[in-house]
Amino acid sequence: MCRLGIAAVPLAFLATACQPTGELAEEQKTAIEQAVRQQDAASGSSSHATQVESQGCLPDGSEFVQVVLSGAVEYSIEWHSDDMECGGHRNTLQFGGTPAGASSQIDLMFNIEVEEGATGTNLPARVAINDRASERHFQTSEEGGCTANVTEQSLIDENPAFRSYKLAANGHCSISSLQYSPGPGAGVSEITVGDWQIVGLAFWQGPRE
Repeated sequence: MCRLGIAAVPLAFLATACQPTGELAEEQKTAIEQAVRQQDAASGSSSHATQVESQGCLPDGSEFVQVVLSGAVEYSIEWHSDDMECGGHRNTLQFGGTPAGASSQIDLMFNIEVEEGATGTNLPARVAINDRASERHFQTSEEGGCTANVTEQSLIDENPAFRSYKLAANGHCSISSLQYSPGPGAGVSEITVGDWQIVGLAFWQGPRE
């Protein structure tokens, strides 16, 4: 599968509806390209726009996600660069691909409460899973239930429009992800999220915090 451009995936994380990765990436790419053009017009430069369009999720191709999902779906996922789409927005990393034995793609989203450029241990985290075929959206509670250890957040690129980082983390969820089916009396489905490891893109805009 293709990898999304570095200007990828602005997420209203854990929203009730989750759009496919590609659509989100195009929206974000357009917004960033506009910001880049404005900056270039002000500076008389055009050096950044081509880079936004051509660069992959991670320049070294080291993007990776490993997690076992059980319950409403049964997937053992170990995706590498060529197996998936990926992108990120701030401290949320997103991966999309087709698990072994599945007929359609799913999206995995990991939100970690980490500051730009920082690492840390036992950080609060949330996980969301979007099943594109069934249009079911699973998510951990906003109250938590997952923790993450960020072992790397190294700067990839910096210009006036955005800053991107390679982020590596591992995590654990002590509670299941829940999926609330729409409609009265529709019931609840659960996915248990096993320990996970990810390497992907953290993408930051605006002033440094």
